[in-house]
Amino acid sequence: MDRMEIVAASRFGFAETVERLKAAIEAAKWSMPFEMDVKKTVEGKGFSAEPTFIVGVCHARHASTALREDPRIAAMLPCRIAVYEKAGKTFVTTLDARLLGTMYDGPSMAATAAEVDAAMRAFVRAATEG
Repeated sequence: MDRMEIVAASRFGFAETVERLKAAIEAAKWSMPFEMDVKKTVEGKGFSAEPTFIVGVCHARHASTALREDPRIAAMLPCRIAVYEKAGKTFVTTLDARLLGTMYDGPSMAATAAEVDAAMRAFVRAATEG
């Protein structure tokens, strides 16, 4: 079975990868309903964490189509892309939207999921490859 997530090593450091990711999302005119500095949040509760940043990513047309066809998909929205550091290396990960699309009903779900997946992969590439 295919993996549920896409993971790419970045050739850039953590902070630059985050900035490149956000710039790619903005350039594509997708919205970012939230950003979360996981390390800051976890450490604020007295625990330790490696640098981790999560951004929510949304495109209104795709969300509208998916929600109209199967409102259960709301639990998966917005899409998320995470940047994290492990063993001194920076990685970017997101869920495979094509696989997610197979879990929900609707005549346009597969096509919508494929379009979202292509965008997520482009954002990951822009953040990691330059």
